[in-house]
Amino acid sequence: MLGDGMRMEVRPTWEDTQYRCQICTQILSCDMSSEMCPQIVCENIHTVCRKCTQSLKQEQAPKCPQCRQPLKKDDVPNRDVIFMLSIARMRCGGCESGVDMPCETDQKHARECSENHITCPLLNSDLMLSQCTHSMSVSALWEHCQQFHINASTHAVAMVNAKACENNWMSATMSVSMNFERNYYAYFTITTPTNQYNMCVHVTREVCDVIRADPKILLCVRRCFPETELMFHRKIISLEIGSICGMILPIPAVVSSCKKTCRV
Repeated sequence: MLGDGMRMEVRPTWEDTQYRCQICTQILSCDMSSEMCPQIVCENIHTVCRKCTQSLKQEQAPKCPQCRQPLKKDDVPNRDVIFMLSIARMRCGGCESGVDMPCETDQKHARECSENHITCPLLNSDLMLSQCTHSMSVSALWEHCQQFHINASTHAVAMVNAKACENNWMSATMSVSMNFERNYYAYFTITTPTNQYNMCVHVTREVCDVIRADPKILLCVRRCFPETELMFHRKIISLEIGSICGMILPIPAVVSSCKKTCRV
């Protein structure tokens, strides 16, 4: 309340929880074919995105993450939420932009907004390498990683200076030797003449129910800044693992909204 009986109007924004998946915290989509399409997962009409719904169904006894009721077996789009998303026009809410945007426009805006909320993409150091569940803005991800995802085997943050090359591109090279049991993060900061970019190489052994003679190794470069802040021409890793060497792999640079990995 304001003085003299005046009310302060609180306008909804795309940061409000009813417009975001309750698991991955990303903005839901009114596109029925999108992986971010809202799905009803239980009898209490709790809703998460299609991508997270599919992940829940892979569990042995899948349950709603909110009320712990059994998960619906069929895909059931939440048409009420889809309609609400299709007509909504709101500002971001995370940054200072005051522009009212439809759902599709704000999803694109989120790719360049440092205050877009995400779920930490890294893994905990427990027995099952469970997914970290901390939610934060992209701008806070680096500080979170330095506080919660560093252990005795983690190297100090490597400082890498980018060098100018042809066609106005810049290149940066980092070499690291690692010896790990299951999960490892190599943090590094790329410095250019105008900015610094915090990133990490995420390496983990695939968790399997059955002990395998040739366990898979998953690789990913994770960035701690918005997707459009730095354009990548190529991202490659040369590996030497035991007797295997000289392997060149193109890999993505992602935060948590995109969980692509490269398998070795």
